[in-house]
Amino acid sequence: QITMSRSMDQGMTWQTSKASENNYFSDKESFIITSNGTIFMTYDDVNIFSGAGSVTLSKSADDGKTFKDISKVNQYSSESILAPYPAVSSNNTLFVAWLKIISSNGSGDVFYAYSTNGGQTFSKEYDLNPNSNFGSYSESESHPSKATMPVIKFDSNNRLYILWAELNQTWQVYLRYSDDFGVHWSNKI
Repeated sequence: QITMSRSMDQGMTWQTSKASENNYFSDKESFIITSNGTIFMTYDDVNIFSGAGSVTLSKSADDGKTFKDISKVNQYSSESILAPYPAVSSNNTLFVAWLKIISSNGSGDVFYAYSTNGGQTFSKEYDLNPNSNFGSYSESESHPSKATMPVIKFDSNNRLYILWAELNQTWQVYLRYSDDFGVHWSNKI
């Protein structure tokens, strides 16, 4: 379960609220507060026995007093899902980016989806780098696993950015941007 704390008096006192209605293990939550005060929180809901999971969107419309899971951003997948991150444009289009671990080869890639109705439903998921030769996830018996956690943001001109890291001999940080809400993307920078 994820718990959110809030303060309405500059941190003098704090109130907590349950922020997830998870089915499995809730992890790696991120949130964004829109211009009208709505809080959108994303988290990965992972079955710890199989590693499979999905990205869940939770919403608060009362300054964080209560939260309700309103949708699954992606379909429940046998692939592992990690570190979802939300962003909202000035026209209230909600985007979420996350890392999906591809079980067939142990690598991962950054995926995203969007909602034009306040998170009630989402588009299909899109692979940001479908032809990538690089994994965003590595694991070995002698070392802990490493995974990138993508960050997605809109600037004041509604340019959408996604930032992530890939392992290619060494870790490299990349950025792609879109000026048309994800229809077309720049090359990796």
